[in-house]
Amino acid sequence: MFPAEPVRSQIYAPIRKLYVNDADWPFVFIVTFLSFIIPYYFRWTLWHVPVSPFTCLAGLAASVAFFSWTVKGKRPRWLKHWIRSKRESPIRGRALASDSQTTYRQAAPWLLDAHIQGDS
Repeated sequence: MFPAEPVRSQIYAPIRKLYVNDADWPFVFIVTFLSFIIPYYFRWTLWHVPVSPFTCLAGLAASVAFFSWTVKGKRPRWLKHWIRSKRESPIRGRALASDSQTTYRQAAPWLLDAHIQGDS
């Protein structure tokens, strides 16, 4: 009935419903809510039928499809890293907290010692 040993390797794995991570569901709800509210606010109709329920379902389906596509066959949080790589320069890395406080003489004393001793 129960496995012989508990499976600990997946204890911190994200929970997925409809192939969407649990961290992505707030974005699905935001897209669904906006796809309902915007047509409702502007009172969009098609042949005197409100469009908002249909756009709500379309927004839900599109957002679930998009976020399930981002999960299948890809590493965790790859979309966040991909967006960050497009925003930031590939040459400049992230700065450390101590980078602004160090100077050349403080950062590399062994280079100065070698130059003084004549080992250049």
